[in-house]
Amino acid sequence: MRAREASGQTGLEQLRGQVENWRHSPSKSKAMPRELWDAVVTAATQHGPHQVAKALGVNSQRLRQQMVARQARQNSAAMVPAMPAPAVQFIDMGTVAQIGPIAAAEPMVVELVAADGARLTIRTRDASASVLAMINAFRGRS
Repeated sequence: MRAREASGQTGLEQLRGQVENWRHSPSKSKAMPRELWDAVVTAATQHGPHQVAKALGVNSQRLRQQMVARQARQNSAAMVPAMPAPAVQFIDMGTVAQIGPIAAAEPMVVELVAADGARLTIRTRDASASVLAMINAFRGRS
């Protein structure tokens, strides 16, 4: 057990050296780099946030915030599906005449997103051929 404690103390001493090097560097005015925070958070999960904050001279509240942020990143990464759903290539909106009667009562919003990310939003009360022409022009752009 003492070997493990000694190994942990050596790791904290090395990490303290890295924190001290950052503190004395010209970039000290900037936030501590994420890689360094990640190492500090890893140590805190092994040895406890209070002990690590005290050993490294970092703010314990800030360390706890970093631990929560890392957990949130890990949780959100775990929620990403392995295979994304296929992108919709085409949606048949029918003819403009079919849209017309609905559009007369309320404003109509047509939103298109191209595969390259370009967007077109049309807000109108008039479902005339000009809307269809705008859609066709958007789809045929180069």
